Amino acid sequence: MRILIVDDEADVLQSIMAIVRAVPGHEVRVAANAQKAMDHAAAFGGVDILITDVVMEPTNGFTLRATLQEAYPAMRTIFVSGYDLSDYAEQIGEAAVVPKPVDAMALITEIGRALGHDAAPAATAAVPEKARVAGKTTAITVPATVVSAPAAAPVPVAVPVQAVAVASVPAVVQQAPVVESGVRAVPQSGIVARPVASEEGVADPLIGVQLGDYRVQQVIGEGKWGRVYLALQLSVNRRVGLKVLDPARAEDADVRAQFLADARAKAAVQHPFIMSVFEADEKNGLAFFTQEFLDGASLGELIARGQKLDEKAALQVLKVAGEGLHYLWSHNLSHAPVDEDSFRLGSDKIARMANIASADADPAVTVERELLTVGTIVKQLTQEDSITVGLRMLLSRMTGGPNPVTGWPPVLQAVKALEPKVIPVEAAKMKAADAAAMRAVEAHRRAKKRGLIISICTLSLLLILLGFVIWKFAISNARKLDMQVAIPAGTYNVGDPQVGAKAPLAAFDIDKYEVTIGEYAKFIAWCEQNETRQHEFDHPRGDRKIPHVNAEVQTLILNATQRGRRVFPHPADPSRKLGEDPGAEVDLNCPMVGVTFWDAYAYAHWRGNDLPTEEEWEAAARGTKGFKYPWGDKLELKNFNSNAGYNALMPGATKTDDGYNYWAPVDAFSGDVSEFKVVGMAGNVCEWVYRKEGAKELPLLKGGSFASDPIPMWGRVPKIPAEDAWFVHPASEKKPGPTTAEVYYVGDEVTPSFRSLYVGFRTVKRK
Repeated sequence: MRILIVDDEADVLQSIMAIVRAVPGHEVRVAANAQKAMDHAAAFGGVDILITDVVMEPTNGFTLRATLQEAYPAMRTIFVSGYDLSDYAEQIGEAAVVPKPVDAMALITEIGRALGHDAAPAATAAVPEKARVAGKTTAITVPATVVSAPAAAPVPVAVPVQAVAVASVPAVVQQAPVVESGVRAVPQSGIVARPVASEEGVADPLIGVQLGDYRVQQVIGEGKWGRVYLALQLSVNRRVGLKVLDPARAEDADVRAQFLADARAKAAVQHPFIMSVFEADEKNGLAFFTQEFLDGASLGELIARGQKLDEKAALQVLKVAGEGLHYLWSHNLSHAPVDEDSFRLGSDKIARMANIASADADPAVTVERELLTVGTIVKQLTQEDSITVGLRMLLSRMTGGPNPVTGWPPVLQAVKALEPKVIPVEAAKMKAADAAAMRAVEAHRRAKKRGLIISICTLSLLLILLGFVIWKFAISNARKLDMQVAIPAGTYNVGDPQVGAKAPLAAFDIDKYEVTIGEYAKFIAWCEQNETRQHEFDHPRGDRKIPHVNAEVQTLILNATQRGRRVFPHPADPSRKLGEDPGAEVDLNCPMVGVTFWDAYAYAHWRGNDLPTEEEWEAAARGTKGFKYPWGDKLELKNFNSNAGYNALMPGATKTDDGYNYWAPVDAFSGDVSEFKVVGMAGNVCEWVYRKEGAKELPLLKGGSFASDPIPMWGRVPKIPAEDAWFVHPASEKKPGPTTAEVYYVGDEVTPSFRSLYVGFRTVKRK
């Protein structure tokens, strides 16, 4: 059985793959986007079961399913989604839907159904119902546990938004309407609605009344057109917001037409972050439309209470605002101005955006004002000392600070860079998922009358293998090491002390540690997902023909995600014999190596930073006293990762003094720390910097490395022997030989396309 799993979230892919592989007898492949999914399907020679997310870019799950089903008509589909898909019944069709986070039992049950097994628990059975979507009637699937409508309530008939007519308000309203010519009408006599006091103390005649398929429950607010009520949609037992046109204004034909045009504009919006409008109708002489209801509080209410958001929630608000408003602008949908009540934080801590689409364009609505408004709201809801420098800078750029953003795409790009990309799976959840998978598989095996002993042995082996795979691949080994430290403004000693040169510097922030493989992997992932934009942050003189993504970098990142991997035994040493060089252990906390000056520059600017100048690097390393080494003027080999360990593990040696053959994790040496608490500037890897000469930036390498002799903080890395410059070479350059050392160094300047195992970098943020 060929199963294809598609999701653009790596952690979701890993968890689904772990569940599916607990069911033996299947060939499983995974893909992060539609193109790779099509490639896998072709390599498979077909797909039997497609498990896919719905909300993906640039191709959504519905489109992917339709494309694959043209080639493989017998394919069955299971959609997984973190959103309510009840409004997309037409697109879902006969496919199953499993909500995120994915429950192991639910997914295995749906796989069993797709295979034709009758293993579904009765509680998960579903019945077809009807729902209205933007003026048309479609079928959706509702769980059997949903409470059905009262027997006295007739089946509702949808009325398109364009066909709604509004009559005068009757003196009494009915709770039991009758059907005439396919459209429900209300007799002029019957039971009078039960009055309930509103928030103003005045009896509201609509409380308790049934308007078509909706039973009005309470007043929840006042809107532009009139009161907004909480109502229950009886046919599908869901709560909705019901917006009623003020009866006093409904007599005005122009107002009535504007109300209906506004409803149509909102109904045209189809976006997972924007609250949906379901239906417009006229019942009991009242014109109304219904919309999605989200229990929780608006951001305005949170501000009034003095509540604050943590960084994760603040980033989500920015993402919802950016995605929603960019959707409205990109689809030329007129909309009202946003304010703090345009966003709501649900009781599930998930933010949504109100449907602010309108029929008439408002000249006061501009992208610049929206950026300022949303940035100001999020600033009010966060505490500056509890959010990262990156988020503070983004909010500053949105609210009139330096280097302002000019549109929503840059905001979304910055939010994506700030969001954590790897979420470790909690052990308890994985154990629960494993246990559920075991029970499901065992039940299936009993149904097939297989022996209990064989089942237990097989499942035990699968569980051991699953645990090893999860430990090896799924649980990230990365630590949070992307913080920066502040370097105060001042005049610092630079260069050889005998010359006595000094440099006045403005205050700046610098990375506390060298950029790690885990941090650089986020940039590579962005480049892979945005292939046409990967040179957006390149140096003006950089070669845009050479991609930042290459096989060597991808291999290093892949090895770093696995535990206990050793890589890169030195191939250029002529005395090296097989098995004598143990290589280097690597994880996501090791420094990113093998990057050119161009790569380092692009990463720094993608992150909103820059590479340090020679003077800035020295100031951070030498401190206010201008030390020779970060800790002082006396050389201490135990303080840093030097060539003492590197040479000790070369062929013929028997021990090492520091425990590391090549690089070490960037936080491994507690002694290699400067006055400003910057770590790892004396050793581990050399670092890219540049010297300003007029408008030109000359690439240089600063600091010592695991392969170098101790270098004073003001010294530059000496010429690297040609035989040591061996890691990666652009196709346009020859590989090093006895006469090619000058390829990499021209005078004091290092050729910017040079790459090596002992060259890394860190970034700065200038204030």
